[in-house]
Amino acid sequence: RIDSQAAATLVGAKNYTDSKHNEGKSYTDGKAGQAKSEAVAEAEKKDGEVRKYADNAANQATNKAKSYTDEKVKAIEDNARLLDYLRTSITDGTTDIYGGLVLTNFIAARDPRTKQVRSFFAGSANTSLPAFAAGVTGFGTTGEKRVVEINHDGTGHWGQMEVMEGGKVLRIASMLFGGKLPDTYTHDFRTLELNDQRNERCRVYIGDDGALFFMGMWGASPRFVRISNKLNKPIVQIRGDIDISGALLGGRISAGNVSFEHKWGARSDRMSISRTGTGTYTVRHDLGHTRYSVLCMDAGNGRHNAKAGKITANSFEVYTKYDNTLYSDIDFTFLVFGDNY
Repeated sequence: RIDSQAAATLVGAKNYTDSKHNEGKSYTDGKAGQAKSEAVAEAEKKDGEVRKYADNAANQATNKAKSYTDEKVKAIEDNARLLDYLRTSITDGTTDIYGGLVLTNFIAARDPRTKQVRSFFAGSANTSLPAFAAGVTGFGTTGEKRVVEINHDGTGHWGQMEVMEGGKVLRIASMLFGGKLPDTYTHDFRTLELNDQRNERCRVYIGDDGALFFMGMWGASPRFVRISNKLNKPIVQIRGDIDISGALLGGRISAGNVSFEHKWGARSDRMSISRTGTGTYTVRHDLGHTRYSVLCMDAGNGRHNAKAGKITANSFEVYTKYDNTLYSDIDFTFLVFGDNY
């Protein structure tokens, strides 16, 4: 009996042990499987991240390589176009480089500092562009200006000097064409000088009051002014310092309506007349000085006469008489001469 009970106890213990073993093994196997699954999932996650990073890095490298390649290809294409342009220009022009090389119908040069076109050459005469221009500002705009401009037809301008009518007329005027020239003088006074092979020279000084002509020999004295229609046959030649008075005003008066039948002179448009009494007239002018004389003469038939008096800076009087006795209203003429300044 004791043996049977012991045997039963051993069997029970074995069964219990086996069940616990199986339970522990099952738990262990479950945890191990879970850990393995988690490890596999984590490994796959890390592998995905690594693959994604690698793909991104590869894409960036590919894009950079493509961009670099595109830039190089564009540079090569630009150089190819430039070479093709030069080849075409030379082909269309001439390859005989004895005096120069014709490259194109338009060449422009720009300021390296401002990057703006400052001068250019244009070969086509059928455009509005000059053959040469310098001192250019606002190139290619409606406000483009050129300090120097030489056209294909012989016209153009150089600063304040303008050549017109195919090169037949030279004008010196204010700066009409824009650009930036330094104002180095204090008076707007221009000089044109012409020289010939015989060492003669002529200068024309142009200012606000008109022009002064001067002719002479280089370093010679006396200087002279020559007026001539043939070089060896002067009409008038004046040497030395001169001061010639001139005719300033003139007119013919109608006594009936007290008006000018005719008047002349540089200041004649500012001259007027009025009658102050029988045979007495006042002529007003704007000479501004009394360094002048007046000659009068009657314009009628018979024993008439006229004379001037009361000369002032802005007027003089004229008296007309019949037979030197009675003042009478008589037509007359007059001439004023004196200093012309």
